[in-house]
Amino acid sequence: MAALLAGDGLAPVESLLLLCFCLSIPMVVIGFWNSVIGAAVMLAARNHLDVVAPFHRNRVKRSSARVAIVMPVFNEDTDRVFRHLQKLLASLDSLGVGGRYEVFLLSDSTDPEIRADEQRRLRAWQCADADGAARLHYRHRTENQGYKAGNLWAFVETRGQDFDYMVVLDADSAMHGRTVDRLVRIMDANPRLGILQSLAVGMPTESAFARLFQFGMRHGMLVHTVGAAWWQGGSCPYWGHNAVIRTDAFKQFCHLEPLPGTPPLGGDILSHDQVEAALMRAGGYEVRVLPVEGGSYEEMPPTLPDFIKRDLRWCQGNMQHLRVLFARRLHWMSRVNLLVGIMSFLSAPLWVVFVTLTIIEASSSDFWERISAVAEVTTQPIGPFGIDMLAVVAQETEVVSLLALAVVLLLGPKLMGVLLVGFDRTLRRSHAGFGRLFAGLV
Repeated sequence: MAALLAGDGLAPVESLLLLCFCLSIPMVVIGFWNSVIGAAVMLAARNHLDVVAPFHRNRVKRSSARVAIVMPVFNEDTDRVFRHLQKLLASLDSLGVGGRYEVFLLSDSTDPEIRADEQRRLRAWQCADADGAARLHYRHRTENQGYKAGNLWAFVETRGQDFDYMVVLDADSAMHGRTVDRLVRIMDANPRLGILQSLAVGMPTESAFARLFQFGMRHGMLVHTVGAAWWQGGSCPYWGHNAVIRTDAFKQFCHLEPLPGTPPLGGDILSHDQVEAALMRAGGYEVRVLPVEGGSYEEMPPTLPDFIKRDLRWCQGNMQHLRVLFARRLHWMSRVNLLVGIMSFLSAPLWVVFVTLTIIEASSSDFWERISAVAEVTTQPIGPFGIDMLAVVAQETEVVSLLALAVVLLLGPKLMGVLLVGFDRTLRRSHAGFGRLFAGLV
């Protein structure tokens, strides 16, 4: 890119173009190589978990740990909330381990009707469950201090000492009992694990936008996560839900103080999960991911406006990490994860500026004249100007090559995920054959 822009010297607009490109491209490159590593591991290894998550084989046969299933909610759909919680507890009961689990619905809801419905449904569940009064709990905070992180911390301070682990769920996330039990048994056998999270995939939906989003995410996320787990080791990021957390370690190391100043960069930390992972790692505990699909789900935003609303909230939270990036005692890999999160959101406006500057440059320079010159000289026999013609053609070839490389970097991770499905007979059947898989890819 630098060679193309600086052919006749770097003008101010070209300098800005190069700066935007240099700041944006690392995120694309990191994503691409994560997927290359992940695909290579999955193709070469009989079981990719043995390579990127060797701790998974070290698990107890039956855990005796006390576990809290906690779901912080704020004016959520009560049908969805109780459906997910009831299914999880029922599946744990079917495994014969449900007696060690207690459910805590941690409500910060401000809508009186939703709050009343939460309480009514919880009482009905308690009456229908033989052990309901003992293992089903509801707590409401009158003030939403600290948002989700504050809600969770209030539970840890008041009841955390009663439990070895807590399973953290969002209102739109769901897990199967087998998955939760597996994570807990792994945690029991690996005392240095502070956070162990599963790979959540999108739940079935009728929304066209969500289905398109899920298809791309489903085929890009697994290879990406396998690749990232390979080099991040015990310093993986934490996504804030569908995870098992060692309660005493969390209470000891993961308390979050509000950032100095006012929003958007000050105040309560919105994207608390990454910071909690960094603090857990700084405390000497590992943060790991089990990159395997099955038994762990989350809902996707049904429409583009819903997606943008969520992304804006995440963007603010990740920008707050600028204030945390150079905090003391953080592991260097935790700083890398925080920086990657920051750049993942900065890269979007940088690309917008890049495209805008490209349009300005194309409309205010000899761009179109050069294109016309290439068209003219390529129709003439090579004569005295043959060297000039070849130089112009070579430059245009470099432009096309750079564009092709960018397309490969952007689409490569998802293509690798689709190819892995295509080579696996069982996965291919789950997509109703290669034809429908290819249609989804298109």
